[in-house]
Amino acid sequence: MCKETCSCLPRTLPPLVVAVIIYFMIMVLFAQPDPVSRQGRHALVIGVSNYDSLDVLPNAANDAQLISQSLVDLGFSVANRINLTQDEMERELTRYSKWLRESNARIGLFYFAGHGLQIDNHHYLITKETPNTTDGILEYGVELNGIVDKIAAGGVEVVIVIIDSCRTRLSHKKASPGVLEISSRRLLGAQVLIAFSTSPGGMTFDGLSRYSPYTEELSRLMYKKGLSVEEVFKRTGRRVSARYRGLVVPWQHSSLSEPLYFVMNDTQIRRMLRGSLPARVKSAKYTVIGGAVGAGVGAIMGIVGMALWTSGKNGIEAEIMAQSGTVSPSRQRNIYNATVGPIIGYTGVGAGVLGVAAVICGQVRINRLQRSRVVVRTRHKRWVNMTGIQLRF
Repeated sequence: MCKETCSCLPRTLPPLVVAVIIYFMIMVLFAQPDPVSRQGRHALVIGVSNYDSLDVLPNAANDAQLISQSLVDLGFSVANRINLTQDEMERELTRYSKWLRESNARIGLFYFAGHGLQIDNHHYLITKETPNTTDGILEYGVELNGIVDKIAAGGVEVVIVIIDSCRTRLSHKKASPGVLEISSRRLLGAQVLIAFSTSPGGMTFDGLSRYSPYTEELSRLMYKKGLSVEEVFKRTGRRVSARYRGLVVPWQHSSLSEPLYFVMNDTQIRRMLRGSLPARVKSAKYTVIGGAVGAGVGAIMGIVGMALWTSGKNGIEAEIMAQSGTVSPSRQRNIYNATVGPIIGYTGVGAGVLGVAAVICGQVRINRLQRSRVVVRTRHKRWVNMTGIQLRF
């Protein structure tokens, strides 16, 4: 009879507690990397100067070289390509998208200098072998939406597209109302900025120097500390428009939801490199402390619950052995202890497991944040030559 009574009492952990333990083990083992480490900047720069059927643009290749050097100076990894055919450009875009995805880059930038046209609300970049006909442009040109699609397919957070070309309007099937359509289906969650060297239907000029006015002004302003990317393009547009007295008006389309900079000033660099790390470490330490407290409380509850269960079980077994037929207050208390004890004990075990898991997760988080400081130092080196400041971490 004693054995039957004992078998009625729980002896194993409930499935819920086991599931919670497994869940937190998975969280610890497969926690995502700290987002601070995702700071890659990649760029694909294309310039087409020598055309088979269209006017030669001597400055386009120079513009590509100038913007490539500027981007390298600003911490971008750059692929510079000159005088591409349609197939070559498509291959480069596919390779670029794969590069962005494999490197987990944050910013994907595309620059093009060469001939361009707007046909029925779609902008086409003219490749080297494109014939000088509307049908030829549609067949051999590279449409802007496809470029944006491939960059977005790389999984970047920010897409920047810079087009230094004409936007002369042609109509293939119907008249164009003059509104460019950007209809990429892969831009969910991505911030996008598309900058043109001229307005819809407008012309742009090579200028009198080795570089086009737009690219020349842009490359200068990109080095200016503290200017947001949007402000860089706005100032570039104002300078180019003033140079040509309103005949050329650069345009931009932007969905950037947060400030983005080519070069930060001292205050912005300090805020980016140091601002959030101490707060994150402090939060992780609170997690560890809270978990330790929870584990301690859980251990106490487990001990109390085990003591109550043991006391109640022993009391019930003693009364059974004595064959007492009356329900005494002590027997009621023993039954209560034997019933409530396991509940308190298992609750304590669950709280203890959660506390230990919180301690582990908090410590893992602290370790990741400490390692991210190494990443921050690496990022800081990109600006130290231009800013002249050194930060301690």
